Amino acid sequence: MFATISFIIGIVLAVTILALTRHQPPDASKPGLLGWSALAFGLISTISLAGAAWQSALGNGTESGMFLLSITLAAAALVVGIGGLQRQDRHWPTWVGLAIGALPALFWVAFTLGNLFILGN
Repeated sequence: MFATISFIIGIVLAVTILALTRHQPPDASKPGLLGWSALAFGLISTISLAGAAWQSALGNGTESGMFLLSITLAAAALVVGIGGLQRQDRHWPTWVGLAIGALPALFWVAFTLGNLFILGN
């Protein structure tokens, strides 16, 4: 339930950023806000997933918030990155943010599919 809410919050966050930046003309000489946002979301998502996995291995039981943050920002990184590419922001922060954000997103998709079809009831 919380994972679904986190995913929806990530989509809403990304759509809000896309809506706020829709009237900014693309600058071919430097990266735009969408590219930097995708990079920030992707980095924080990947770092929070790694940190949560590390906390889970230690057995502290405090990792659930970091997992949810990873889900939220991975969804936001993908949507903002794709939106940036569609708006001709094809600089390195957009591509790197999209690639780094795709790593935790693919992990969560594989986790969900495995839970639904293999481990689920």
